Amino acid sequence: MEFKATYGQSIYDICLMTYGDFKYLYKLMLDNNIVGPNDTNLNGKVLVYLQFPDGALCKIGSAPVKQGTESFNVVDGDK
Repeated sequence: MEFKATYGQSIYDICLMTYGDFKYLYKLMLDNNIVGPNDTNLNGKVLVYLQFPDGALCKIGSAPVKQGTESFNVVDGDK
């Protein structure tokens, strides 16, 4: 799945919107090369992650998204 950050969003906002829990904050930062929780260079950054049916999470990469859009793509976790 993909999430495109917009102006003013913090990594905390994005963590809750993507993973739904702050316990995955470090994973989100590590998987997406975010330096720290005070990183302000998130505007327009696409964060990509995968949620399997059992709830396990796994990053699959990052991809550019057209300016001004949000993209949420489901990726088959069995492949």
